[in-house]
Amino acid sequence: MIDSSTLNNHSPDAVISFLLQASRIVCDNIEPSHTINALLNLLDKEQELIKARVILLDENKKLRVQYAPTLDADAINKGVYELNEGITGHVFSTGEVALIEDVSMEPAYLSRIPSTIHLNAKKVSYIAVPIHQQNRVIGVLAAQRKDAELEKLKTDTRVLFIVASMIQQVLVIHQLINNKTQMLVKENQRLKQTLGQSTGQLKLIGEHTTFRKAYDLALKSALSDASVLLNGESGTGKELFARLIHQSSTRKNSEFVAINCAAIPDNLLESELFGHEKGSFTGANHLRRGRFELADGGTLFLDEIGDMNFEAQTKLLRTLQERRIQRVGSEKDIAVDVRVIAATHKNLPALIKAGHFRLDLYYRLNVIPILLPSLRERASDIHLLINNFLLMHQNYKHQPIDIETNAVNRLSQYAWPGNIRQLGNVIERLCLFAENQLIRLVDVEDILNQEQSESDLTTYTADTSYAPSPAIETRPYQKIHYTDPQGIINAIRQNQGNKSRAAKQLGLTLRQLQYRIDKLEIKL
Repeated sequence: MIDSSTLNNHSPDAVISFLLQASRIVCDNIEPSHTINALLNLLDKEQELIKARVILLDENKKLRVQYAPTLDADAINKGVYELNEGITGHVFSTGEVALIEDVSMEPAYLSRIPSTIHLNAKKVSYIAVPIHQQNRVIGVLAAQRKDAELEKLKTDTRVLFIVASMIQQVLVIHQLINNKTQMLVKENQRLKQTLGQSTGQLKLIGEHTTFRKAYDLALKSALSDASVLLNGESGTGKELFARLIHQSSTRKNSEFVAINCAAIPDNLLESELFGHEKGSFTGANHLRRGRFELADGGTLFLDEIGDMNFEAQTKLLRTLQERRIQRVGSEKDIAVDVRVIAATHKNLPALIKAGHFRLDLYYRLNVIPILLPSLRERASDIHLLINNFLLMHQNYKHQPIDIETNAVNRLSQYAWPGNIRQLGNVIERLCLFAENQLIRLVDVEDILNQEQSESDLTTYTADTSYAPSPAIETRPYQKIHYTDPQGIINAIRQNQGNKSRAAKQLGLTLRQLQYRIDKLEIKL
């Protein structure tokens, strides 16, 4: 076996030995300053390529010596070039190799890094190769050699090309790690900021005065069993506040039951609230417990109470006064222990004046009134809510999602007629279509333009406590003959199973028809 120490540095075996050592350096450590300097030192020691240096772009778009372990500080400070200046600038700009046999004979060589190595050197050569990343040049690897022939310089050039490729990998991997680290740091800061403003697992997030006032009042109301009336625009988080009150009360270990009064047909609402006996009406095939019974010992949340019909209001008032219910089709009273929290986006006093809401029921429900601010009234909280939604979606996608600062500013300036619900939907869409996990200003503008065109169809007012809600045109609920199972079955059969046409024939919306099918347990 040949002792590698006896090999001439110019031999192929010496080159292979050098490349093996270089590979070990790259595998052992990918921190740029350590790895690149070690490679340059190896070029000097094993290949006699002296004054090896890596030149990269600085923040001022100038080429500057960034790594050069064998150069002194003065030489490094002088190693600054314009993009097209000298041999180094030419290599960077064109991606071509520069091989200068004798720098003293080349006028383009700027001699900023001294070329006189030893007094007995006949000539000094200079080699510079580009450091490529995909199809662009990101830097230059350069070195000098004394008293070498052209063939040796060609071998040196091939070696420098291989080392330049290694350096490129080190720089790219470091940049990827750095970008990932910065993103994780941002996400960590965002998480800390969001958690710092969150009111617990319910994700009631905000620090604006109006929000904190509503939140504090909700916590105080949890100390009693008094009825609470939450008033606020759609999308302001009324159910979350109701759940907060429940979970902060002594009833937290019992059921929290919610019902949307606007989503239930008038003739079925009573059954939903109080239950029904078997056979009490067509389609009542079994005994059914109502929401009051299900919430016994806990909390019942009546959302959109302003949409409750007058007859149901009367029976609700009786229940609140006597704490007893009667199932539909029964004359038996059932005692219930239920804390009621109601919510509406409508102006109940205006409905009372118009004869659409009972004044005595209003007083029963409005023991503790809590007004929830709209999102535009607490615009300073929007960035906190954005952070929260981003964290939710990145946990779902298992990868971090970043957002440009100007995109956050643009979202904070929008009026948000749909409030937090609309903001959450917008952030979800932005996350789904974000390129390279980054939400940009242009993405936000596109979606907000769509949102604006849709919001032009509706109106909103800032003062929800006094302004009447906008009139919404809806298809009226039909009387009992349209909830007759056979009538529904006949309509669907007449329309060859097309529920949309059947609903239209019956004077219902598709959702109303489907609700009746489900509730009456119609088998099609």
